[in-house]
Amino acid sequence: RMGDPRERELPDVGYIELEDAETGEQLTVNLSDAAFREAFERDVTETRTALEREFRKTGVDIVEISTDHPYADRLMRFFQQRAKRFR
Repeated sequence: RMGDPRERELPDVGYIELEDAETGEQLTVNLSDAAFREAFERDVTETRTALEREFRKTGVDIVEISTDHPYADRLMRFFQQRAKRFR
């Protein structure tokens, strides 16, 4: 999985207030609501799938890294494999 795990799964912590950084609109949500967390995770999965599809269609390389695992070795392997492809 890519990115920061906190951007993929919401913690079951009760009510929180969210603010849209662009509009300033505020919304209170209940993170203890399983249906809300499932909808969020589904949206994250759909967005990731759409991005991966676009990247592959346009020839953009993808390397999966996550903030909860060491990533230096993974990046080094990615660049080594990529270098071999372009020789």
